[in-house]
Amino acid sequence: MRDKFTAIKLTYDFLREQIWLPHGLTGLSLNHTILIDVVRLYWEDLSRFKEFHRIKRAEEPKQASFSLKWIIKLRPVVFLGTPNKAAHRDYLLLNEMLGLTVALQVLKIPGPRISPDTFEATLYTLRHGSFEEDHFLLWCDLLWRLQSMKVPLQKAL
Repeated sequence: MRDKFTAIKLTYDFLREQIWLPHGLTGLSLNHTILIDVVRLYWEDLSRFKEFHRIKRAEEPKQASFSLKWIIKLRPVVFLGTPNKAAHRDYLLLNEMLGLTVALQVLKIPGPRISPDTFEATLYTLRHGSFEEDHFLLWCDLLWRLQSMKVPLQKAL
């Protein structure tokens, strides 16, 4: 559990320092209590999945989908301040960006493989779409398969 917590926290730290702060997104915090719940629920889902299917290890798409699901549902990135008007939309997508980045890391898909337009469209869909657990899995599985076939990931999924 500690490794998953640390991996998500390191991804948050990277996004905060390299992307969010340089673009004027300030007043951000990672709520460790919520993150602990994200990690706990991730492991509970993964354990149930492995037990049900009688497997020792779940493939990357399942790991990525559970990560994405719980980060988006529980929203561990919190905003403590007043957003500037230009960056207001970006504040709404912080958890989606964290979840998507973590999922891509689990799937071993480098960020540059996905076009900025596709990334933005996916963030919007994650924020405003109606997702069930199976949708996350299908989406992660599709990305994983396309990556293994070296298909460019240039269109919104």
